[in-house]
Amino acid sequence: MSNRTSLASITSLRSTLASPINKNSFKSSKTLDRFSDIIDDEDETYWFVETPPDFLKCKLCEGVFRTPVVLTCGHTVCRACTASGSCSQCGAEMRMVVENLSLADQIGQLDIYCDFGISEEGTQDPDGCPDVLKLCKRKKHRQECVYAPVNCPNSPECSGLRKHELPKHLEECKIRRCSFNGSGCQKIGEIDIMKEHESSCIFALMGDSLSQAIDNKIKDRDEKIVIPSIKRLDDRISQEGSSFSKHLQQNTSHSNLVTHLRDLRTEVSLLSNQLNDLTAKFNAGVLATDEPHGKIFKIKGTFVGHQGQVWCLAMTGDVLFSGGGDADIKCWDTTQTFRCQKTLEGHTKPILAMVVQNQQLFSTGLDQSILLWNVAQLSFVHRIDKAHDKAVCSIAATSKYLFTGSLNSVKVWSIQENPIANNSKELKDVSNYVRSLAVSGNKLYGGSTKLITIWDINSFTLLKQVTMQGEVYSLHITKEHIFAGTDEKIVHVWNNDEQMEVLCRLRGHAGTIHSIRSLRIGESERVFSASADRSLRVWSMENKLCAQILDRHQGNVTSLAVSRGRVFSGSVDQTVKVWV
Repeated sequence: MSNRTSLASITSLRSTLASPINKNSFKSSKTLDRFSDIIDDEDETYWFVETPPDFLKCKLCEGVFRTPVVLTCGHTVCRACTASGSCSQCGAEMRMVVENLSLADQIGQLDIYCDFGISEEGTQDPDGCPDVLKLCKRKKHRQECVYAPVNCPNSPECSGLRKHELPKHLEECKIRRCSFNGSGCQKIGEIDIMKEHESSCIFALMGDSLSQAIDNKIKDRDEKIVIPSIKRLDDRISQEGSSFSKHLQQNTSHSNLVTHLRDLRTEVSLLSNQLNDLTAKFNAGVLATDEPHGKIFKIKGTFVGHQGQVWCLAMTGDVLFSGGGDADIKCWDTTQTFRCQKTLEGHTKPILAMVVQNQQLFSTGLDQSILLWNVAQLSFVHRIDKAHDKAVCSIAATSKYLFTGSLNSVKVWSIQENPIANNSKELKDVSNYVRSLAVSGNKLYGGSTKLITIWDINSFTLLKQVTMQGEVYSLHITKEHIFAGTDEKIVHVWNNDEQMEVLCRLRGHAGTIHSIRSLRIGESERVFSASADRSLRVWSMENKLCAQILDRHQGNVTSLAVSRGRVFSGSVDQTVKVWV
């Protein structure tokens, strides 16, 4: 709404249309960089153009999300609301997993009126700022808005000024400071009075010597009174600090105990899920040991070296690549030394996705860039800065094209050219962040908010869209099946044919499904899912049941890779584990 003539269109954060205008309290902490441009103060008031949709509102406080975070149970609440104890939707204990960047960006795109266009009574000010802006642009707009209130530098009595009125006011203002204000004179008055004052101002007569005398007087006072008082206070603080340290040690022990109890609760929950799976198998008359290929996976080892969370994995031959929150790529030998061969440095922020194609490694992430690496020499090749305007969450490739997913778009890059070039093709049939991409045959699959989109790779035309209930975090395509993992804690499975009929839904995880991979064992297909509940699950596609739970990680499992009968899992606990 550009002309601002309709008062009824101004809506509140927690209620529907009201008259004449409604203000909205929007509180949040400054934990996210993208939110720091949105929120200035916990008690700030915002004036929304339209009522924010319900999915942008917290179920606990019933207001628009204030720094939205995803919990271990999969639900999203405000960061401040996590202190309330248990989730209002499922009753689970609230423990934060990760910031919900998707919701944060959507909130930042809400339209609001400029603060300087609303009167103190809560009505539109005809003489105020007429701008309608995005919430994420508010901080910058406030700094630049010519309707912002300002003070006259001459006198606090000159009030009610706006920034664009100040130059003219200074020309007409009848109040001014003493010309010798720089020397220390604080006198303020009307122009005629100040002219008379300046003719006999003591600061004009004494000049810098008076200022120096005053400074010496203050210094002498400080040495005799203030500094000794500060020293006595410092001694007292030292004594109290010693006592506080003893109490702090006791509190730290208590905090460690609480953390240990929480971990035990998580372990009990996982064991309970295992028991439920075994019960379901027993009732169905099917046990893993009765299957012709009932392989049991065990942990073989752990790769340690990252200084941040492991967000993505990629594999070629016997070399495993892991991308981390430390902005490094580790290259691991998985057959002989089982050590890091080399660390590839070049990214400036966490790496979120990688893929190997044509003997090249492509990596991308929060720094919005794409980096190319030579796989054989483990060396840097090329860099594309600002590949997207927002963080790049997903990546996939064919022998001809590279696909990268970000906010509301998938970009297509030609990788047959040297250096890599933008193919000037951008696919837009998505909803919010594209968190997962997968290629199978001549089809490209993209997973976004409540939507899976399928394109023809040759013509880049839209083939099909499948609506979902949750946000799609992971996709995996096999010859027989299409798998999608969501924040509903479910792995959705379809038949990989033209009809794409729903085959089943694999349930059991207690958190978002971040990655899915499959492995052929003889005639049997095993599907692996990695979740925010700190575990991997192994699914048998013969009976559609969980055959095994792998729960050796100490944090959310974010990524998977398979090679030569082995499974590699990356986690926010900064490790990569090997399962055989």
